[in-house]
Amino acid sequence: MNLQADRREIPDPSPPPPPAAPGPQVHSAIVTIDGPIMTLQSNAPFAPASVATSAFSVSTWTANGGWHSRALRAVSRGAGCETVRIDHAEEPQSTELLRLIAKGTGRTPILGANSAPLAGAAGSTGATDHEGEDFVRMLAAP
Repeated sequence: MNLQADRREIPDPSPPPPPAAPGPQVHSAIVTIDGPIMTLQSNAPFAPASVATSAFSVSTWTANGGWHSRALRAVSRGAGCETVRIDHAEEPQSTELLRLIAKGTGRTPILGANSAPLAGAAGSTGATDHEGEDFVRMLAAP
């Protein structure tokens, strides 16, 4: 009687490998503000499910009042998922400076369609396949 079992390696199921390419980057010159709407555009598509209000923050600055966080009403994607529209709960005042942060770091970063985290502004080289880079832009209210 042969007691030796057939020993074959059975591969463990594993998650897909991390992306080899960097994540999308936002074009700084194409960030606009029109009333309560800010629009930004990237050089590659975003993963639709990662683009949510929690992935963005908007603050305002005034010389008399300092910094204040703004509530966001909604975030939506344009065709092709390369354009994002951020709708503020209220229209900014002409005396305010706005600071937009699109999160490429932290627990829930914006991801590209290739599953890589947001890699900051176009031309930035600070992001890796595992750790993205926030995109930050300061804009004067119209």
